[in-house]
Amino acid sequence: LVQDAEIITGSPVKNVIITCPAYFGTEEHRATKEAGIAAGLNVLMVLNEPTAAAYAYGINVDEPQTIMVYDLGGGTFDVTIIRVDPNSDPHVNVVVSGGDSTLGGKDWDEAFVNLISEKWKEATGQDNDILEDSQYKAELLVVAEKNKKFLTTRNTVRIRVSPPDLQSANVEITREEFEAATLHLLDRTIYAANDVISQAAEKEGVDNFEFDTLLCVGGSTLMPQVVSRLELEYGKTPKVSDPHECVAKGAAVYAGLYLGVNVDPDLDDDNETEPPPPPLSGDV
Repeated sequence: LVQDAEIITGSPVKNVIITCPAYFGTEEHRATKEAGIAAGLNVLMVLNEPTAAAYAYGINVDEPQTIMVYDLGGGTFDVTIIRVDPNSDPHVNVVVSGGDSTLGGKDWDEAFVNLISEKWKEATGQDNDILEDSQYKAELLVVAEKNKKFLTTRNTVRIRVSPPDLQSANVEITREEFEAATLHLLDRTIYAANDVISQAAEKEGVDNFEFDTLLCVGGSTLMPQVVSRLELEYGKTPKVSDPHECVAKGAAVYAGLYLGVNVDPDLDDDNETEPPPPPLSGDV
């Protein structure tokens, strides 16, 4: 990473800020810092990912506020509540963090593959389990991830399914079908988020814990079902801007503050899209 940065910027990289999950404790922070030192770097700080994301979204550290960061990545789900207090040092602190370390976008991909298999059986009238072939299933997972992204901006995708030594068929999957097949996964994120809110309420000694802002982190939050569900559950419009990179950009913003330099994170707008798929997205 350092070598790539040096090539792109044309400048040597020595001082770094490294981000880490909010659930990292003292030992994990120390180990992360030691890894940076072992790489020949001067580690200025190990910064929690949700705190970095908040800086990327442009929080005002001079304004007291409470923020929930909903982070749905490819392999894990984390939800963190952070508090901004101008009178504290540091100004941004984690209240409580939790989530589901086994839940992520990969689970939505698996559900998509199962949908493809069911649709293929309907189209061909065959009852073979095309997912028993591990190599072919791996190919389908790649196709599923791509078409999952297409359904962010389209209502329907069509896929040609050609299992080895079996009949081929064109299948069609709608966003509605995909969302129905993955509703239980989305429910799991809400259960985990509500548990974190309950922990925060218990920690603060209040019956109803309130937060001011909801930030989305992680590429999987680009799925329309996530934003609509969060708005329904919490009555707040989630902020979704460049969720793939906002943690890294937030670390850069913090580095700028550390050095007394203003850094514009240049987050993309909310309309991040994938290119539209062809009528048939590959013979797979």
